[in-house]
Amino acid sequence: MNDCDFNSPSRTPSGKSLLTMILRAKETSGRLRSRRVPGKCGNYRVPSCAGLTSPAKSDPLCLETADTRTTEVQENSESGVPQDKKSHAKTDSFYHRLNHDIVRLCEHDASSRELSVGTSNDLFDVKQSSLNEVFSPDLGRIVSLFSDKTLPRETDKKERQQALATLYTKETPLYKLVNEALRDDDVGRMRYFAAFIKEFRDVFRVEDKENRIVEPFYGILWRGIRISPEKLKQEVDKYKDSENKQFSFAAFTSMSTEQAKASQFGNLLFQIRCEKPAVPNPLRRWPASLAQYSAFPEEQEVVVPPLAKFRVLEVEDHKRSFGGLFGEKKAIIRAQLVGLDGQVFRRMSLSIPA
Repeated sequence: MNDCDFNSPSRTPSGKSLLTMILRAKETSGRLRSRRVPGKCGNYRVPSCAGLTSPAKSDPLCLETADTRTTEVQENSESGVPQDKKSHAKTDSFYHRLNHDIVRLCEHDASSRELSVGTSNDLFDVKQSSLNEVFSPDLGRIVSLFSDKTLPRETDKKERQQALATLYTKETPLYKLVNEALRDDDVGRMRYFAAFIKEFRDVFRVEDKENRIVEPFYGILWRGIRISPEKLKQEVDKYKDSENKQFSFAAFTSMSTEQAKASQFGNLLFQIRCEKPAVPNPLRRWPASLAQYSAFPEEQEVVVPPLAKFRVLEVEDHKRSFGGLFGEKKAIIRAQLVGLDGQVFRRMSLSIPA
């Protein structure tokens, strides 16, 4: 299906021609309500990986803003494998970040398509706006739809990035809408949120010590995803067949530093090794913790910037002791971060970095 084919039946409910997502001016209350995904969720999207999915399409990620007319092009090779398993609802906000960053929303009923977000008195239709490829609001306009605070000026770089990091971790669906556009390779919506995507990615340029607002993360990260039990072995086998091959996450991806935390959110675990690069690069974007800007710092959320590439190092099978009577060992995909923004790290190891 074409990225801009908004009349496709798979994108519209019950024969309606356009998918309407209205951002309304009503402050949501409570963690569960603002993070809840309405309707049934499914269509699990596996990260694109040679040997894991069907041949991936390649489309440029064009980030064009109305104010700067800056275009950045990156290769996005994201393809998906549909699954029918409904995701499990939890009230923990970190659950939704860990889970929904790579779980694609399925179609909902018409009433569930109206998402209440932000505090602005503005209304706009994301899908209608994205039909016009030239239309891309500036960052101040986007921020005003999700916050009643004024975005600092471009000359106040640190304050501006701090405001974006705070907004991303707040109780609004901004992170979900942005990540959904990136995962789905939706060119129209990526253009709409281009100003935010472009500047928020720069938050992760952590090797510029004078201007950075976050510290780079080096160590082991964990991520849990939920696969239907009947399809778990099939998914694990695909990763086994793809050892030493690469996969990627197209969106901003939240991970945990604790295996126990990630284990709560799925039956398939990813262990990601992030080793300090041997060669410095001030333009490199690197995984970093946003805890100091989060409303929930205890979650210790580490965010990996879009299009990070990982190489599969080892796969551990899912095991049950006497049919699960004495517990079970979840399947683990061990991988290493090998590429960010064209930078490749060649040394492979399963050991924890110093």
